[in-house]
Amino acid sequence: MIFDIAQLIVFLATVAAYGYYLYLIGKVKGLLQAVNVILLKRKEENENENDA
Repeated sequence: MIFDIAQLIVFLATVAAYGYYLYLIGKVKGLLQAVNVILLKRKEENENENDA
């Protein structure tokens, strides 16, 4: 009985850790997309300045 409870706690902790890491990956992906947009915008601005 006590081992079943311990196994359930370990399983729930594993699921929580997996979910947390997926959450962090999502935050990093969003940050990388934002940086990409900023870099593309700067590149466009530099090209427009060079054309003028």
